[in-house]
Amino acid sequence: MPIDEELAKQMLQKKTEAINAQNKAGEAEPNVVDEEEVLTSLGKSQMVQGKIERREETRNMAGDIGWKNIPVENLPSEGKFYVEGTQILIRAASVQEIRHFSTIEDQDVIDIDDKLNFILEKCTRINTPTGILTFKDILEIDRFSLIFAIREYTFKDGENKLQMTINCNQCGHSDLIEIGKNNFNIFKMDEKIQRFYSSDEKSFVLNTKGGERIELFVPTLGVTNWIKNLVRTKRQKNEYFDTAFLKIAPFLFPNWRAMSERQYKLVNDDSFQWSVKKMSIVVGIIDLLQESINPNILHTCTSCGTEVASPINFQGGIKGLFLYTDIFDELV
Repeated sequence: MPIDEELAKQMLQKKTEAINAQNKAGEAEPNVVDEEEVLTSLGKSQMVQGKIERREETRNMAGDIGWKNIPVENLPSEGKFYVEGTQILIRAASVQEIRHFSTIEDQDVIDIDDKLNFILEKCTRINTPTGILTFKDILEIDRFSLIFAIREYTFKDGENKLQMTINCNQCGHSDLIEIGKNNFNIFKMDEKIQRFYSSDEKSFVLNTKGGERIELFVPTLGVTNWIKNLVRTKRQKNEYFDTAFLKIAPFLFPNWRAMSERQYKLVNDDSFQWSVKKMSIVVGIIDLLQESINPNILHTCTSCGTEVASPINFQGGIKGLFLYTDIFDELV
């Protein structure tokens, strides 16, 4: 902290009092303190402190180079379930990260999940007014949108287009389209559940006629990954786990950091005590939330104008997200 003139005077005053005390005690005459020397020293300290602060500011600015802000309100969730002031930054994927991604197994759902999360882990930063978060705090419904944003930032000159053919089910016309984050309308909240959304809690709060309060959360990557890892471990050890609970479990835990096998078991066991009405409410709301998720590509037919929704089908498989699919175009 910089030392001002008032603080310097206080230091001199304390030193003078100490000298007087020593003289009274009959001790040897101490060296005289030069006030100008002390102030000069303090001035140097201020200069050093200023240099440190400027160096730290420069380091922070350098750390932001190459990172692009993705406004949370532009994500499928519209930022509704993040704390106010959340900032998500992305950067381009490096060659090393793409190399790791290239080992993805197209037929292995678990491996696909792990590789997509790997890209998010390396290429995203999340800042909030209360601290820094991790990729695990990203909502499941926002994952693909951010993956495509990272892809577009990696190939920002459009040198690696991702295309697919969409067939119109009305007129039969086929269009070859370029896939980007704007082709998705992944999440559109059902009007029936909008009124239960709480901007304060960042969740869905349901109050029953019997006076019971039920809170449901939109799952984050951290919560779903924790549950997937638990199931994977149980299967490997040939241990029992409640498959019926898996459908509702991701919506019952607000924070992956607080999850443990003991806590998971407690919530699971508690669900056996629910009334039929409570179970019906929870399952009904979760069904509406899941129906609000539409992972298809949306396109308007250039022939008849019909809006077409088609499942994602990458040329060259999902590797095409970060690898060139038309490699022969790059050869002489």
